[in-house]
Amino acid sequence: MILLWTKIFEIIFFATIGLLILDKKIPKITNHQYLIKILMLAQIKTTKDVEDFALQLTKEGLSFHPDDDFNNYILRKTHEPFYTTKEAEARNELMNQSFLVCKNNNIDIYDTMLEVYLKETKLDKFIPLPSSFSNEK
Repeated sequence: MILLWTKIFEIIFFATIGLLILDKKIPKITNHQYLIKILMLAQIKTTKDVEDFALQLTKEGLSFHPDDDFNNYILRKTHEPFYTTKEAEARNELMNQSFLVCKNNNIDIYDTMLEVYLKETKLDKFIPLPSSFSNEK
């Protein structure tokens, strides 16, 4: 199941990039996105925090995968880092905490974060939510 959602994340990521490049709608960092960066969670303690973290990353304009290092994300147009080293390290720590919270609560981090991403980007209209599969038994 994890492998399936990992592949779906990859498909979404590359499809999103392809559509943005074709439409020439490459997003720029705005003051709104900068404000969201400032308001980042300080610590992940609950599954709600995990969802809020995924939502914040999505609102920053990031198409992310939970396994990726935040130091590796770049702005497409300028090829500059998406985050400063300090911002990336803070997000890496929050992601590590997210993995721990999900593991301790027997929750799949990939399904949880993908669900938040799909809903926030409205891609859930085209891609089934992970929860729609877990309810089919």
